[in-house]
Amino acid sequence: MTGDSALNEGEGRFDGGIGREAANEVLETGAGDEADRLKVVIEKKKKLGRYKDDNEKLAKYLTSQGFSWQLVKEELLMNRKDT
Repeated sequence: MTGDSALNEGEGRFDGGIGREAANEVLETGAGDEADRLKVVIEKKKKLGRYKDDNEKLAKYLTSQGFSWQLVKEELLMNRKDT
């Protein structure tokens, strides 16, 4: 199957490069721009032990889910200043 929303069966990713889990999180939060969606995902992932104190690991995860590196870097730096 081809098309914008087709799922690549072997990879668990949509054609746009966003993983199933990230896509579901975005759908749950509703419409918004990439920065808003990223903030929601960061907030959820920071609650998990494996990402709580490891911004490098979190950044790798977020970029693997299709978020832009520049935006991830900016949000994580802002998040670090807020804590």
